Amino acid sequence: MLEGFADEATMTYGSNDPMAGRDAIRGGLEWLFTTYSRMRHEFRNLWSSGAVLLLEANVTYVRPDGREVTLPVVTIIEHRDGIIGGLRIFIDPTPTQVG
Repeated sequence: MLEGFADEATMTYGSNDPMAGRDAIRGGLEWLFTTYSRMRHEFRNLWSSGAVLLLEANVTYVRPDGREVTLPVVTIIEHRDGIIGGLRIFIDPTPTQVG
């Protein structure tokens, strides 16, 4: 999963602090993939300029209680030497929280 990331890559999810380096990104992705039972992406638009991609999507999160929540998401992916150097996911995940 992390082969596509540069060793010094950064990832930011929502308003959380950036995760720097593969180990931090691994931890963030493991949290994301274990917090929700499932995720589905409906890709809506893709723009590219040089080594930067902007991706607009609707993401459906399935919470542990089975409730599905669909949220709009914009992701910016910066490539360096053919792999990801920066990944920023703009989302407000508040509606997915169990409470």
